[in-house]
Amino acid sequence: FELSAELSARVHECSRSAGVTPFVTLLATWSLLLNRYSGQSDFGIGASVAGRDGPQWGRVIGFFLNMLTLRVRLDQDWTVRELLAHVAAVTKGAYAHQSLPIEWLIEQLNPPREPSRTPLFQSALTLQVPTHEFEARMDAAGMRIIDLRPARLASQFDTTLFLEETSQGFK
Repeated sequence: FELSAELSARVHECSRSAGVTPFVTLLATWSLLLNRYSGQSDFGIGASVAGRDGPQWGRVIGFFLNMLTLRVRLDQDWTVRELLAHVAAVTKGAYAHQSLPIEWLIEQLNPPREPSRTPLFQSALTLQVPTHEFEARMDAAGMRIIDLRPARLASQFDTTLFLEETSQGFK
């Protein structure tokens, strides 16, 4: 699905007004949708991070994806701003520890395991933002980047929301 340019602009305006990022606003919205359909008010949502949180990784080529677990606890009495503040705090706390591999975290927590499920979350949210600066650097270095997308997409999780920010809005 796509969010219209108008609705995407409203996401940005709401985010600016509340002092949060569009990712936080989208995560809060995704949390409310999950709550509506599942009836749960306390759950984990996975979010991918690039795993390049230090200057030592600037010249290294490779895929360093790590998953964060964002534990959202909803309260029916919250205002929208209180929800956004909660989700922002959860996100900030998780990003402060983004260098810890999820495999290590799972090993340390040792949660009950089911072969058909990931142990810390069954839903994920990914927001892909434009990378014009990165692309320009890569072109200048004489490299060519080709976007290869699989013909059929599969998910590791029960639900995954993958959004990409374009000039026409979130898609």
